[in-house]
Amino acid sequence: VGGLYPDHVYIVKGGVGTGKSILGLQFLICGLELGEPGILVTDQRPEKVIAQARSLDLPIEEAVKRGQLLILNTSQRYFELV
Repeated sequence: VGGLYPDHVYIVKGGVGTGKSILGLQFLICGLELGEPGILVTDQRPEKVIAQARSLDLPIEEAVKRGQLLILNTSQRYFELV
């Protein structure tokens, strides 16, 4: 009992430095390890996300290269509307 429900969309929102990106990356890595595809919607450039993950020893770079993980960069305006 507990956890996130399948087939639901979750939005993580918070101030700068609260761990939103790290939470998202850790969640996605669990799926990648199970062979699932993933998508990270962020206002950060994909290169910055990959560098951040690398600095934390979170292995996402190969998943991005093979198309298993997509990093979708949206405009800041999108997040203001949400």
